[in-house]
Amino acid sequence: AGIGKSFLALDLAIAIASGKNWFGKRINPTTVRYCALEGFHNYSNRISVWKKENKQELPINMTFLSNALDLSDQNSTIEYMGSNQLLDLVEENSVLVIDTLNQASLSVDENLSSSMGSVIAALKKIQTAKKCLIILVHHSGKATDRGLRGHSSLIGSLETSIEVRAASKLSENKKWTLVKSKDSASNVNGVFVLKEICLNKIDEFGKMSTSCAPANPSFDQSADAPKKLIGKYPPTAFKILKQCIEEQGQLDVNGVPPGQASVAYTQVIELVQNEFVKSYGLSPTKSKEEA
Repeated sequence: AGIGKSFLALDLAIAIASGKNWFGKRINPTTVRYCALEGFHNYSNRISVWKKENKQELPINMTFLSNALDLSDQNSTIEYMGSNQLLDLVEENSVLVIDTLNQASLSVDENLSSSMGSVIAALKKIQTAKKCLIILVHHSGKATDRGLRGHSSLIGSLETSIEVRAASKLSENKKWTLVKSKDSASNVNGVFVLKEICLNKIDEFGKMSTSCAPANPSFDQSADAPKKLIGKYPPTAFKILKQCIEEQGQLDVNGVPPGQASVAYTQVIELVQNEFVKSYGLSPTKSKEEA
């Protein structure tokens, strides 16, 4: 909680609706329905801040649903919207964002296979009927290294999973990572910060309202790494890395800020290892360890 999943999901949803690149990735625009289930007044501020930060309006093919939702029930009631009504509101070949899954299934025990199964079945029914992409915002468990909260059938049913966490303990940077993908390489990632922006309105406590929007990190490395490269090998490795970026670097890939060049880890590590063997006479095992 509090890591920025919903802010990032909103940014991705707007990118899908507008067809703009997202962390250097190309997108074909389509209609987006965004279920804002954790207090719509919060989303109103988030939308205002996003528009202020990006200096543009929301795409006209993006709409928000603030109705209470229970995916485990097909039929609607006075208290909430059922999955059948949601199905009627989703267009073909569109994108449906549900933020969050927990708020869309309050009446079920997410740790039970049968309960989570009813939710998954409702989502698959919508996906199949409307040929749409469904994006779920969900929490990790108490032990973040064990993945998504709830029954394992959820992660098994996903085609793609993106994890959001802090980039490091010493930095305010956040990082998203593609940890599961059935149709592409995993471990694609991007780095961002949550930029707090003040709105020109007063809240109920007499204070200026604020919210956040994803923004490019400053990449001030003072908090993440020592200012001097210590030891025998790091200066050599850094020299090879700089040369590799200059000669082989590509713009707008690997999740770096727009206009920045980068190379993948695998492009550099073998070059560094070979140089350590050549310059320092290290064995293959030792050179790999140092590289």
